Amino acid sequence: MHFSRFIRVVLVLIGIIAITASCTKQQNQEAVVVDQVASATDYTQIVSSAVPVQTKALRDKVVGSGTIQGQQEVSVKARTSGEIKAIQVALGGTLKKGDVLIELDDKVANLTLSQLEKQSENAQKELAVNEQLYAKGAISLSALNLSRSAADGLSAQLQNARNNLSHMSITTPIDGSVAEVSKLVVGDLLLFGTQVARIVDLAHLRVALSIGQSQLFLIKEGATADVVIATPTENITAPGKVSAISASSDSRTGSWTVYVDFDNPRPDRIKAGITA
Repeated sequence: MHFSRFIRVVLVLIGIIAITASCTKQQNQEAVVVDQVASATDYTQIVSSAVPVQTKALRDKVVGSGTIQGQQEVSVKARTSGEIKAIQVALGGTLKKGDVLIELDDKVANLTLSQLEKQSENAQKELAVNEQLYAKGAISLSALNLSRSAADGLSAQLQNARNNLSHMSITTPIDGSVAEVSKLVVGDLLLFGTQVARIVDLAHLRVALSIGQSQLFLIKEGATADVVIATPTENITAPGKVSAISASSDSRTGSWTVYVDFDNPRPDRIKAGITA
């Protein structure tokens, strides 16, 4: 019995010695592998280049969309009343500054002007006579002042009549194309202040953008921009420039309005109202 117990103790000891030797061998092998990897690695080759540290915005451009409009747009309105004699404006037509849109019958205006010219001439003659009489003491200062007032009043009416006659031809104040035309018929009575047409300068356009606060700090007046207009067949690009930034945000939307101006590269295709 003692002998069998002795045999078991000897076997346990042999097992412990074998395990210890195996662990020591594995640790030696791992150390050798680490040393080999460390010696084979050239850490001087890890960084191949270096650049200086810079402070700059995370985004270098702002992207937005807006509606194209003319840098110059005008609503032409009648500046006098009269009967329409001729209509020379058509939707989409191209105009030069001073071109006639509507002609009004000027018979009454010419007659009124002729009468006022005669009345004003007579009033000036009467005033000259009264000034001589007053110098001689023949009339009072009050009578002379009445004569002066009458002459001045007729002079003002005469100038108004001349202006009224000049307004019988309604013209466009800018170069451009006809965006809207009111429904007018020859023979209709056109009243003062009635809109005749809306003219848009298509040669020089702008895009109105709505910009948030985070984008506002990345934009300044004079900055360059690329205006891209997508069509079904192609993308049309034009260089632009920031011409204006609103001083305050819109109270309804909380955004700022930014104008980007550009010259129309394709007047035959790009019209006001298109999105860019």
